[in-house]
Amino acid sequence: MPKVRVKPGLILTERIAGEVEVEGRTVEEVVREFERRFRKELEELGSLGKDGRLLPSFVLLLNGRNVKLLEGGKTGVKEGDLLMILPPAAGG
Repeated sequence: MPKVRVKPGLILTERIAGEVEVEGRTVEEVVREFERRFRKELEELGSLGKDGRLLPSFVLLLNGRNVKLLEGGKTGVKEGDLLMILPPAAGG
């Protein structure tokens, strides 16, 4: 199974610093494993919904491209890819 570099951004770096390697064949598999490994930290930050999954307002960038513009969670990943997890930004 490919190992993907996952880099949390912005407020997530308060509890999850730096890049971590996560295995998975698709973006969804990588995100689920990331959620499993960092459940406590994500809960403390209020980043999980009632279903225990990352809030849908988070932006997922695979090698700099928004996965929503690709195949969403079904987007395939390969060894060494970089998945950035960015919380929603508020403006004003």
